[in-house]
Amino acid sequence: ALDAVESSSAGALVLAGTTRVFCAGANLRLGPKLIDAAFAREWLAGHHEATARLVECPLPTAAAVHGAAAGAGCNLAIACDHVVAAPEARFSQAFIRIGLATDMGSLFLLPRRTGIQAAKDLMLTGREVEGDEAIALRLADELCPADSVWERATEVAATRAAGPLAAYAAVKRGLAEGAHLPLRA
Repeated sequence: ALDAVESSSAGALVLAGTTRVFCAGANLRLGPKLIDAAFAREWLAGHHEATARLVECPLPTAAAVHGAAAGAGCNLAIACDHVVAAPEARFSQAFIRIGLATDMGSLFLLPRRTGIQAAKDLMLTGREVEGDEAIALRLADELCPADSVWERATEVAATRAAGPLAAYAAVKRGLAEGAHLPLRA
């Protein structure tokens, strides 16, 4: 899907769920298959690639989070440039609640959004965050009623799509690459 968007004339991307949830995370029915190390490596690599591609997308991106964004779903949301959420939307790094370490880019993404201590708390507890706390922790950039989340995220994307796309791409690339470079680099 990202290949299609990036090769099109689209000026921005909105990521949204189409069910009661934004994204409930990975399909846990895969559990028995994930015992096979080769399958697990290939499966995780593909999912990490999807998250990395979303972060690296040169277009402005917005997430429209109207319901649960759990585990991998939380990471897909925070991989976007701007997160619009309903007050009742729930963000969680749910991995620990099922005995798993985090994945889908959260070790990179979450501390950059929330700070290291908040990221540690969210990852070690797996607790759910919603509403004003999601704003305070920077998991969401703005709140609006659930029935307006898609429209608001689309407005944000349209505004950015009308802006200097090459400059946005350069800023996004610079922020991603510059986090570990000395100032003069």
